[in-house]
Amino acid sequence: MSMLHVKEKIVNVVTSIRNPVLLEERYLEQSLTYPMALVRRNFSYEEAAGTGRQKELSISELCFRRGQEKVLDRVSMSFLPRKKYLILGNEDSGVDALLGILTKRIQSYEGTVTVKEKNLKRISRSRLSGELSLISKDIPVLEGDYYRNVVLSQNCDKETVRENLGRVGLLTKEEGDHRMERNEFTEDDRKRISVARALMNHSSILILDETAGSEKNESDYELEELILNMREMTVLSISHKLTKSLMEKYDRIFIMDKGSIVEEGSFSELLLNNDHFYKSYVSSET
Repeated sequence: MSMLHVKEKIVNVVTSIRNPVLLEERYLEQSLTYPMALVRRNFSYEEAAGTGRQKELSISELCFRRGQEKVLDRVSMSFLPRKKYLILGNEDSGVDALLGILTKRIQSYEGTVTVKEKNLKRISRSRLSGELSLISKDIPVLEGDYYRNVVLSQNCDKETVRENLGRVGLLTKEEGDHRMERNEFTEDDRKRISVARALMNHSSILILDETAGSEKNESDYELEELILNMREMTVLSISHKLTKSLMEKYDRIFIMDKGSIVEEGSFSELLLNNDHFYKSYVSSET
């Protein structure tokens, strides 16, 4: 089914919602999705870089201004298939603008962003939702149960839906076991629903937005660990939170400060560098 048909059917599904048009637009923007497996193959960044595989996502000389303020200054990064990446930065680092560009909320930038070697500016938002999935606490949901929120208006095999609900920790004994009103979904429920939607839509890149909030709670930790253990997924986490046991699972960590990449490497490499990351990490531990 084409994304255009999916978009048309979403409108019919959400007629009982107060603002169905807004919900539809937010879903197309945030339902960027991905197929997953539960076991991650662990090999080094250097080994993957030497394979010459097509990049899933590439950012080159990215610049962005907000008024007279330079928010992003010549940012360049590359992301290989099935690898796990973490971008760390505080609210003044430019990570929020980077996220806005990747999800096409911001389009007035200089430089080049490519998704599977296609220029992001030439990819429609609806088509992008078939390539990327954004996981955040603010995803739109429908009134009803988990099942309805995962399938939306699509004709899906029930066993496949149940399997994907199980993978994200929302498995029910019977359909309808967890019927609840839209405003009763927790932030954790919303994130897990968005991952389950990603499974159903078969995209290849997942962006985990952890820029909101303060310290990770137990459910945040469990969900991020679950995502990092998905073998076939290219994961890009954007965060300001430092959790040692999770950071060790990432193949590459980028440190952003004042709109630039100031340091990058694996967790152990960054500690040995005794630079920006090391100082932030030691400060967070004391």
